Amino acid sequence: MILFALAAALVAGDPVLVPTPAAPGSVTPHLVSRGECAWLSWTEEVEDGHRLRLASLAPEGFSPARTVAEGGPWFVNWADFPTFAVGDQGALIATFLPMSAAGTFTYDAVFARVAPGRLTFSSPRKLHRDEVAGEHGFVSLAPLGGGRFAACWLDGRAMGGGHGGGHGAVGAMRLYTTTIEADGDLGAERLLDDRVCECCQTALVRLADGALLLCYRDRGEGEERDIGFVRGEPVPDGAWSWSAPRSVHRDGWVIAGCPVNGPALAAGADGAAVCWFTLGSGGRPRVRVARLDESGRAFGPPVDVDDGQPEGRVDLVFDGAGRLWATWLERVGEEGVWRLREVPAPHASALPVAVDLARVPLERRSGFLRAVVVGEALLATWTTPEGIAVARVPLPGVEEE
Repeated sequence: MILFALAAALVAGDPVLVPTPAAPGSVTPHLVSRGECAWLSWTEEVEDGHRLRLASLAPEGFSPARTVAEGGPWFVNWADFPTFAVGDQGALIATFLPMSAAGTFTYDAVFARVAPGRLTFSSPRKLHRDEVAGEHGFVSLAPLGGGRFAACWLDGRAMGGGHGGGHGAVGAMRLYTTTIEADGDLGAERLLDDRVCECCQTALVRLADGALLLCYRDRGEGEERDIGFVRGEPVPDGAWSWSAPRSVHRDGWVIAGCPVNGPALAAGADGAAVCWFTLGSGGRPRVRVARLDESGRAFGPPVDVDDGQPEGRVDLVFDGAGRLWATWLERVGEEGVWRLREVPAPHASALPVAVDLARVPLERRSGFLRAVVVGEALLATWTTPEGIAVARVPLPGVEEE
């Protein structure tokens, strides 16, 4: 018989910093895990531009860094950053954002990959088919099996080269998806939503039933900026059938601009859930988590997990015991604190105790913390004024009788 301890008693341990091979001043850290393995990617500045670097984590520490791609000029930004994913059979894929013209927001979303059985990354290739000198970014990736990947991104091809209010945009930001086949070719490109928030991160996962779940910040006709989602189902010809966009929850956040605060998704054998930031209709900041219901096509009621003054910048992970852990940036005085908390069940009487992971400046350059679970620990990475940090956080066990 398994004894479930009180939520407040299940507290993660103190974070322990892990040395990394990243150069001082590195930015855009990102973590990916698969089984008992983890990989860290980041961006370094070099003489002629930037380079995207990667290192795997073993019990004794990180491996020497390897270069995914190098060049310039790139769009290197605190909120729109490179992504990375690991598939089966040794397949790896990374994305980054080279500039396509002289404008501030004129950049492409490109990918480089390592095919199964190969050692080096391929030459970069664009995810999108258009040739518009506009914004293409906020990419998310999900492994599909057989060395294939799904990708989604925000696409400004309809915006006339502009970006959001004040940047001369004439159209709306759109949400697109495609697949990347085992040989590196692109599958069909699909428009999923023709009016979305301009610069909030997307989130994409594959569910236990084989479907894809994609969450993003939508943009209603009245400037509602609530979280939307679509579900993709595989069809026999290798393509995907996508649902119409729906809302995770009607928060009623109306804002005449992009809050630069996208959702995070977690999926595993125990289900799936989404975490997001909102000011809602009453103007109170919240970090919320909602679980996908048994149908896989709607979300249950949200649970608020913050401590009253959140800035958002969320992430969400399942651990090996099926528990959900949320991270976010909380305002404490004049500082920001990256916090970690187990997500309680809906209607719980109290929140579990939160763990402070790090204090950072309340500035854009502090970026977004990213977390994964490997074994019995959570790994977290974030940007500091000196570079990037990685910490290992022991997670509480489940007692057995």
